Amino acid sequence: MASGDVFTNMFGNTLLRIEGGVTKEIETSTLIKDGVIALYFSAHWCPPCRTFTPTLGDWYKKLTSGSLKDKLEIVFLSSDQSEEEFKDYYSSMPWCALPYSDREKKAELSKKFGIKGIPSLIFLNAQNGKIITREGREVVNEDPEGEQFPWKPKSISEVLSCLEDKLVDNKGGQYKLSEIRKDKYLALYISAHWCPPCKVFTPKLVEAYQKHQDKGFEVIFISFDRDEESFKDYFETMPWKSANYADANKLGPKIARRFGVKGIPTLVLMDKNLEVINQNARSFIEHDEKFENFPWSANICTTLNSEKDFAYLVSHPAVLYTVSDESKFNEAMQILDAVSKKFIANKPRDAIINFFCYVDDEKANSACKEFFHKGCGGVANQVFIIDPQEQMKNKEPITKLDVDSIYTQAMSYIEGELDMVKVD
Repeated sequence: MASGDVFTNMFGNTLLRIEGGVTKEIETSTLIKDGVIALYFSAHWCPPCRTFTPTLGDWYKKLTSGSLKDKLEIVFLSSDQSEEEFKDYYSSMPWCALPYSDREKKAELSKKFGIKGIPSLIFLNAQNGKIITREGREVVNEDPEGEQFPWKPKSISEVLSCLEDKLVDNKGGQYKLSEIRKDKYLALYISAHWCPPCKVFTPKLVEAYQKHQDKGFEVIFISFDRDEESFKDYFETMPWKSANYADANKLGPKIARRFGVKGIPTLVLMDKNLEVINQNARSFIEHDEKFENFPWSANICTTLNSEKDFAYLVSHPAVLYTVSDESKFNEAMQILDAVSKKFIANKPRDAIINFFCYVDDEKANSACKEFFHKGCGGVANQVFIIDPQEQMKNKEPITKLDVDSIYTQAMSYIEGELDMVKVD
């Protein structure tokens, strides 16, 4: 689909722009065809928005008057409470806006892009409308000159390179990341002393780390502590390495953003090539104490009928193919296996989805059965796409049970284009 078509479908035929102090309609098809189009979700009544908007305005004017002329555009999507408030707020903005009257389109876009708070700034590829990054606010603050344009997320190795010479143990010894992770799995433990679930989980992780060193894995503590004294007290309980407090305070948020961390404690497990294996290894420390299934690889295709399977289900996004009895299981698994192979062959590098087939009969595991009946409504012979961290599922279960239909929906989810609703 051509660029103009993508954004005309997204915004409608017309947008607003202020020219010479007068608000005019422009054709959506005239938006830039290359570079970045940013969606700015904001409102006048929101104090953080009013603080950020002037900063964004200065950044936009500076970049579009220089090297990024015709390479950067912003579209304001208003959450103001009246058209009068919208007009007053928009009068200070040098970019485009969705007409305030199109409330239905604004609500649709907020839902499509999963907006949970404002201000929010999402960067899209101007050629195809695909998301580049949801961290636009951080880009504005961290790249005032636009040197990192078009702001594609850095690779994991690039992000972790900031830790190379900054690791210490709790006795003050210094280490290189490349040396301690050599030929090992690497786990990033994102945690903080002030967090009660973290303090409950840390002793479990310490025990697992000390008991299973033969598995060849190393842990790096990424601290979200609020002061150096708390960091030192907490780090004293850990047998692994960390950046010191000053470095952790600066680098931790960047690392957490790269891995999409939404809460702590989080344990991200990577292989020896820094490919993410499991973004929620915490659940496996708790459910696989003997490390029988280590390294807990994601993008698996299996049945859903045990505590171990349930740990996988709640660790990552999942395609859940449900059948009402054993007679339909083999056909379902054949379809699901083909979907998973197609997904793995075509997915974005860091994308993870697990694939499960669940038989809703008397043999079903109790935790799995409860999730299916309470979370998915208990209607079998459908396919659900589950996002456990956000507690969401696809709004319309998939009833056309073939490889292409299920694969298309899975990729739509990965691309942020699938309608999702809260799990009941």
